[in-house]
Amino acid sequence: FLNPVTDEIAPGYSKVIKHPICIAAMEDKVESHKYNSPSDWEGDVNLMYKNCIDYNRGN
Repeated sequence: FLNPVTDEIAPGYSKVIKHPICIAAMEDKVESHKYNSPSDWEGDVNLMYKNCIDYNRGN
């Protein structure tokens, strides 16, 4: 999850995950002051975790 997850490395990812997020995207958001509060950043961390669980649910 350092970089965007692609269907090439995770088949069907884009069909399962509607709101992808990765550490690189969060870093960009920090550097461009897109987070209004620490809880906004925490929301993206939780989304990344949820995406991991949702994609791997059947495995």
